[in-house]
Amino acid sequence: MISSSTDRLDIIALEEDDPIPMELLALTDASPEFLRVYLPCCFILVAKQEDVNIGVMTLCPENREKMEVGHLAVHPAFRRQGVARLLLEEARRRALRLGYKSLQVCISNAHTKSFQRYQQYGFALTDVRWHYYTDHYPQPIEEDGIPCRHQFVLNKSI
Repeated sequence: MISSSTDRLDIIALEEDDPIPMELLALTDASPEFLRVYLPCCFILVAKQEDVNIGVMTLCPENREKMEVGHLAVHPAFRRQGVARLLLEEARRRALRLGYKSLQVCISNAHTKSFQRYQQYGFALTDVRWHYYTDHYPQPIEEDGIPCRHQFVLNKSI
């Protein structure tokens, strides 16, 4: 866990003109074309340690009550140190302040580690979008040798 004063971690919300940490968003497998269309609709939170971007999260309003965690990435050297948890906590605080009642995340059936982690953070499976990836993507997608076929929708009341 990052906690010592020399390893101070700050979570900031990017302003419109701030540079977006595309090198971290590239870790999410989102295409640059998709991000170009998607990012203008999002709030972007960045975890920084000593002015170095180590994590990023996008938040996009799903509807008047629900905010979606669109992308969450942590630099490999900083994984398993609580950075994702801190980003999710900040996302919860900001969504609550803006009047949202829940957070949502959508992940592939193949992202088994992410599925486990989100449940540990208090998210619960609320829907399965059967054949989502096979219906929406022209080329097959795999994660750790598992075909991405279905999308799991998880929600957390805030």
